[in-house]
Amino acid sequence: MTAVVSFTKIGAVATLRIDRAAARNAMSAQVWSELMAALTTAEADTAIRAIIVTGAGGNFVAGADIKEFVAVDGPTAEARSRQITGHYDRLRRSPKPTVAAIDGWCLGAGLELALACDVRIASDRARLGFPEIKLGIFPGTGGTVLLQKLIGAAAAREIALLGEPMTAERAHALGIVRAVVPATDLEAAARDIAQKFAALSPFAIAKAKSVLDAMLDADMSAAREAEYRAYRACFESADRVEGVAAFIEKRKPDFKGR
Repeated sequence: MTAVVSFTKIGAVATLRIDRAAARNAMSAQVWSELMAALTTAEADTAIRAIIVTGAGGNFVAGADIKEFVAVDGPTAEARSRQITGHYDRLRRSPKPTVAAIDGWCLGAGLELALACDVRIASDRARLGFPEIKLGIFPGTGGTVLLQKLIGAAAAREIALLGEPMTAERAHALGIVRAVVPATDLEAAARDIAQKFAALSPFAIAKAKSVLDAMLDADMSAAREAEYRAYRACFESADRVEGVAAFIEKRKPDFKGR
């Protein structure tokens, strides 16, 4: 099986790069397995002080691999939600600072992945959003809760309920990304931030992150339980079956509200 996540190390900075260019880097079970393994490697290397997460081929991550949704039932969806949310939390709680370098499409699972990083830099051609509602589901693997925690209720509702992609400039205005740069400068900008992290005390950063995460996690458990149950219910609906089928068949879905 061809690897889909690469690990490179330059000085004190590691780069984890998702490379499924033909699928616009869609998150699959293989991607998750390799990404978590790469994160473990980076965390175990004491010489690494910062981690960049990015995608290959002009995209960050265009979403989850929808083909893996076809045979998913409600209980499986809930179990999947708990597992993948755990992966995002693992990245978010890493003692090492993380930077998401976002180019092209950053949708669904891709936006959830970016939100799990400490800092986000976007290219001027990046497009971010949660389009899941158009499939008869919603961003139910941690995204709904975390987005609202990070940017507030009003903006989070607009993004999650409309499902429309936003420009990098809009994401910057909402505080989702730190800066917007030309696509040709994206990796250099991400590396600049990573190197600033690398020059700081890794002990102090780890401790500061633990406090920031504790504050972010406050009251999140109850919201996550609601998210898991609602995600399961969506996968048990006829609308989800129709939405996924329409996406695969490249047609407009005919939702019935059940």
